Amino acid sequence: MAFSYSVMLDLSGRNVLVIGGGKVATRKIHRVLKAGACVTVIAPELCEDLSKLLQRHALQYEQRAFQLDDIGVYAPFLVFAATNDSGLNKRIAEYCNENNILVNSITEPKNGNFSVQSEIEKKYYAVSVSTFGQGPGFSKALREYIEPMLDERLDLAVEVYIGIRQWLFSMLGDTDLRVAHLRRISLGHICSMIDEGTTDYNELFERVKEWKYEKRCLCPDRRSKS
Repeated sequence: MAFSYSVMLDLSGRNVLVIGGGKVATRKIHRVLKAGACVTVIAPELCEDLSKLLQRHALQYEQRAFQLDDIGVYAPFLVFAATNDSGLNKRIAEYCNENNILVNSITEPKNGNFSVQSEIEKKYYAVSVSTFGQGPGFSKALREYIEPMLDERLDLAVEVYIGIRQWLFSMLGDTDLRVAHLRRISLGHICSMIDEGTTDYNELFERVKEWKYEKRCLCPDRRSKS
């Protein structure tokens, strides 16, 4: 199975079933907990890190061997087949695929129907890196290479961009006009302003607004009447 379409899921309050209790399962659980998922773990035993995680978070833990019927019982939105038994992980993935359930297999990603991307999460944006399920280690290396480029200067530039976008929404009712103005924004130009010494958000906002919009774009005869 080829992974070629990236999405971001809202897991808030959704049931996630993790089958397995090792280190990989622990990493998966960390991320879905952060996303607000309700997690159930089925495994005969847990690794030390997962045991500690269980003590800190409201996880449901079933200390026993997994049965395929468990998937129907827990009705998960998403399943991680995270055991060290590749045959079991394959059967889990096959069952989920047949029943239209999202499933990720840690031993053979191609058996599942989604892969988990290596992610750099910032305050106002996130960057995901994927090798299409073929090399998690390489995804991590790419993330570590890219991450230093996403510095505080870019964080501030993105924050200003978001502020300008919100300002345009308050000023203009015409969607096409708003989009046209937003396309004129250059993060590179905002970063150049920061490099020149303008590092205060409010000052940057006013400079970008004056540079791109008040003088050039928002002429009285082009303002929305709404």
